[in-house]
Amino acid sequence: PRIAIRMGCFHSTSKDEPQRSDSPTVVKREMEEPVKKFDRSHYMFTDRQNETLVKYPGDLNGQQFMINKCENCDIWILDNTATVSIDKTTNCRIYLGPCESSLFFRNCSDLKVIAACQQFRTRDCTNCDFMLFCMTAPIIEASDSMRFTCFNFSYFSLTKQMDSAGLDPFTNCWYDIYDFNKGSKPHWSFITPPPLSGNEWMVPPTSDEEGKITAEFDQSIPCPIPFSVGEAEKGRDSTCCAIVPRSMAESLLTISAKLEKVRVD
Repeated sequence: PRIAIRMGCFHSTSKDEPQRSDSPTVVKREMEEPVKKFDRSHYMFTDRQNETLVKYPGDLNGQQFMINKCENCDIWILDNTATVSIDKTTNCRIYLGPCESSLFFRNCSDLKVIAACQQFRTRDCTNCDFMLFCMTAPIIEASDSMRFTCFNFSYFSLTKQMDSAGLDPFTNCWYDIYDFNKGSKPHWSFITPPPLSGNEWMVPPTSDEEGKITAEFDQSIPCPIPFSVGEAEKGRDSTCCAIVPRSMAESLLTISAKLEKVRVD
């Protein structure tokens, strides 16, 4: 090996050892990605007529959404949201994906709505049908001819969106309507018989964006929300089926046998 003298110190170097450069290292500063400007128009449908309007899964990601002054439209919000307000909208078919907080309808008429939410409220609305999942008692105020039935609809992303919005599919109070202006004349009623599914109200849009709609609407996907009748069928003499874990089955059969024996005796 060669002996090299640098800065008054002795050290050995090898021919194969790369020579150190005394030139300063230039560090290039990477350009930072520009922050995307918030586009408010992306989170609303306003002043639209005779159109099919769609927000696809992943378009909103839990943000607030607004529908305002729409007429004769098919509106699909196929994503979870924070809150949704619908104002001055008439003669529309609306699907609203899982909403973490509240849906608020104001000054609307002649709507068919399929929706899942934490809280639900209408004010100054008339002649509207709702296929509803709601974790708290729905509230109507200064509204008339409101009709309700249980949520019965499905698509591929619905279960994941319910979870993202914090909605428990087994806690559905759609039937427990609270009327702020309750009087001698009822302002709401149940839809009987209920539709077999939401497809009777809304047909999935035929326009597709890179196959997103086709992938979402596989009719073999069951609805993650159990269908319930609430108070709508109270007093009806019918047979029902209960599914219980195997670990509970023997205990329930034993209790049932004892009750039957007491009844006979």
